[in-house]
Amino acid sequence: MMIGRVAPAFAEEDLKTEVLFEERLVIVAGAQSHWARRRNIELSKLLDATWIHFPPGEAPRMLVDKAFSARGLTPPRAAVATFSFYLRDMLLTNGDYVTVIPASMVRVFNAKSHAVKVLPIDLGIQARPVAIFTLKNRTLSPAAELFIKCVRTTVKSSLSNLGVA
Repeated sequence: MMIGRVAPAFAEEDLKTEVLFEERLVIVAGAQSHWARRRNIELSKLLDATWIHFPPGEAPRMLVDKAFSARGLTPPRAAVATFSFYLRDMLLTNGDYVTVIPASMVRVFNAKSHAVKVLPIDLGIQARPVAIFTLKNRTLSPAAELFIKCVRTTVKSSLSNLGVA
């Protein structure tokens, strides 16, 4: 059993995939950034922003590039390329950076203080779905079944608290 994001073009005959939720990607800036104080921002205005991107060729980066390209814009260059959400948090809190994160991460970044602000731009893209993967034709242990039941309940409760479900 595994819980994770579904890879693009995913099709494995020996795996059962149960999508738990899908979420949108949002553009965020540090709460003290000049970007955070702007009420109206068009995606084209962020071409010159200092971007924190995922590394080239990775799904989140490709989705962001696609969102810019769909609007006829050349995707912005990365000032920093990283997988690390910790590094993103530190840079956003202390600098004038922008980045794209799954919407659920906003609460994580803002857990201790209001560190980031979601910018009012709809990218029109979703993060890859989060799913439970299990092997087909295999019996799960009672502990695994109980764990999966708890995950489903937690996801359902969280989505309903956010007004999504």
